[in-house]
Amino acid sequence: MKKILLLSALLTGITCLAQNATLAAKPLQYTFTLPAIEALPFDVKPFGASDKPGCEITYLVIGNGLTDIDRDSIQIDAIATKDGKDLSKDNRGRASWKLSGFTKVSDDGKYATFSIFVATENPMTIPTIKGSITAKSAGKTETKTLTFKAADKGVEQKAGPFTFAISKEDDFGILMKGDRGLVTELTINAGGKVIKKQGYFGSPTTTAYQFADTPTTPEFTLSVTYFTDQQNLKVTIGQ
Repeated sequence: MKKILLLSALLTGITCLAQNATLAAKPLQYTFTLPAIEALPFDVKPFGASDKPGCEITYLVIGNGLTDIDRDSIQIDAIATKDGKDLSKDNRGRASWKLSGFTKVSDDGKYATFSIFVATENPMTIPTIKGSITAKSAGKTETKTLTFKAADKGVEQKAGPFTFAISKEDDFGILMKGDRGLVTELTINAGGKVIKKQGYFGSPTTTAYQFADTPTTPEFTLSVTYFTDQQNLKVTIGQ
């Protein structure tokens, strides 16, 4: 029975990897911005609208265990109309496109979306984009717990691939060094009261976390749950 279960788990893992090995981004939505946008003052422009006329394409990625879309990894090879006109650059030779809005991943890790805006002279033109972007996928997690003394601000402790410290600022916060994209949950337990993270700011490798409340006990524990098997997956665009 154990051999059967192990074989089943192995086959499931291989199937997931095989499914994720050929990820493709397919157009999900087209949003057109007309030339009138250029004359509008900022305070009346639609939220997230481009300053230029063009077409925004939102792409859908379907996979398993998706955790993130790496914005910095995007590679555009060609942008053209159906009749072959090159739209990759404007009349000054500058890139006519940008990765717009936010990248999103569903809670179940099966779906992800991202959007590319292309400036065009004819805003009703639907461009064909070819290129690639990197998605991140993971399935296994691990949880580590640290104990902090509230008075020990700035004292670093290590948990898995991260280091944590209480912020030295007057407002309570936790500073983390490490890949923020791996973290799935971060909580504080102070005297039996669980306090969840409320927000963060910083770079992908150095993050200042804010919490819904400030611990009032002399000591508290910090628990971090993170992915241990994250991998990069190539996603083709328009192919």
